[in-house]
Amino acid sequence: MISITNLNYAYGKQKVLNDINLCFDKGHNYIIYGKNGAGKTTLLKCLSGIVKTTQGSIAFTNLDKYQMGLALGESLLVNKLKVIEYLQFIGDLKSVNFSKHQKEIDRLLDLMEIGEDRNKRIEKLSKGTKSKVALISALIHS
Repeated sequence: MISITNLNYAYGKQKVLNDINLCFDKGHNYIIYGKNGAGKTTLLKCLSGIVKTTQGSIAFTNLDKYQMGLALGESLLVNKLKVIEYLQFIGDLKSVNFSKHQKEIDRLLDLMEIGEDRNKRIEKLSKGTKSKVALISALIHS
């Protein structure tokens, strides 16, 4: 479970998150939606520890924040790597035993219908395929 209590975040004087209180229960899927600039990405960055909150708290119960996957877009993809190299790189960052998880990676590549792209350089992929690779990289640890 993830509990967010009185979470605040500001970029300088611009307050983006104002007294956010949420609870995410384990085993459920959640959608965070809102207008552009509402703070959705900032909230996810706070949850993942990419940015530090200005005020408030985030508590992880029976969940390590490093077990959480986050795919914010293709901007973090290393374009010169092959898809399989990139997924290995992300696995290394998350301390995932790549050979142990190879079957799961293959399953996710096939599920996303991009198994045939595993040896292509990321720079050669379509935007949609890059998004699928980013999603797999967020799920690779599970």
